[in-house]
Amino acid sequence: MKFTTLALFLFTWTGQPQSPATSQEEPFWQDFVAWTEALEPLPPDTHIPLRDHYVEHLIAGGLSAEKAEMVFDRVNARRRGSLVRSRVYWSALFKLGGGPKNRYR
Repeated sequence: MKFTTLALFLFTWTGQPQSPATSQEEPFWQDFVAWTEALEPLPPDTHIPLRDHYVEHLIAGGLSAEKAEMVFDRVNARRRGSLVRSRVYWSALFKLGGGPKNRYR
């Protein structure tokens, strides 16, 4: 019984240390989450590409265009690692009029 409890704890424990790359990306991911939460949904039949809109936000915050593009690419890659992060990403996409049919427009 003790072994099963220990194995279950280790299997479900989320307090594992993050890799240096992941911990460096966390502030960027948290910025994306806050930005997404503050987004107002666009009116029906309107669309702004998520990449463009978020990169503009990053540039307005002081990043160079090149660095802003790199940050978006990291956010885009990071969202694939978790269902919770994927939901945040898709929430932003839908608020900007995107979705499976037109997310690349």
